[in-house]
Amino acid sequence: DKNGDYIEPQSLRDKMTIKSTLLTMTCYYSPRQIVFEDRDLRLLYHLADEASIAFDDECLSHLLVLQNLYKEVFHVDENRFERILDNEKWVCLGFQNNKPATDFRGGGLLSLKGLLHICKEEPEFVEEVLAFTSEHQNYLFACVVINTLFFLKNWLHFGHAYDYRRDRDLKQCASREAVKYFLTLHEGSDVEGIQHVLFEIMRAINIKLFRYWRQSYLDNRSVKIVDFKQAEAFVQEAFMNAFCATAARSD
Repeated sequence: DKNGDYIEPQSLRDKMTIKSTLLTMTCYYSPRQIVFEDRDLRLLYHLADEASIAFDDECLSHLLVLQNLYKEVFHVDENRFERILDNEKWVCLGFQNNKPATDFRGGGLLSLKGLLHICKEEPEFVEEVLAFTSEHQNYLFACVVINTLFFLKNWLHFGHAYDYRRDRDLKQCASREAVKYFLTLHEGSDVEGIQHVLFEIMRAINIKLFRYWRQSYLDNRSVKIVDFKQAEAFVQEAFMNAFCATAARSD
């Protein structure tokens, strides 16, 4: 639910979307049979539910996560939620305006949690980003993190709207082998563990992407923010290739 507790999907359609997608993918990608057990499907259902929770600026548990992010990044204790929901400091972190809630529409509460995870685990990296953006103002860090979650939820098949008939290209969706490998990166069955794995992948991608973009800009000052999509696609493709190669060797 929107308080972050796991609830198995009530809709049979949502369950079957994930399950039929993984079954059908056998025909396209896997040279051998890869079985998704109940534990695997449960973790995917959980991620799909989490990804579908919209950020609610009237929900206390959501506001507390945003408050933690504010404190983590700006080192300020702010107890007035109205000051957190509308504050010029958010632009410095890479939101499009003073109201971060508007940017979470693409990734919901899960993207906020992922952004908080990165900021907690990599404070020096975040300072590095803030120092660069304060001078050059051409990197929307928060928005990039949110987009990373959007990319991963579709690639790893836990977006409810995923349609395998449209996305048969490996560049658009991971193989069964890669999805199974992702799920085995957390050995337990608890849903918090697989969420942590997801956030760690987000962290690695965003560190690589920022440093690649920064170096591209410093090497060629004619690079503009409109060129960012090309850099993002390059890093995402490098990640997918490396992840799939590792998954293939994992057995």
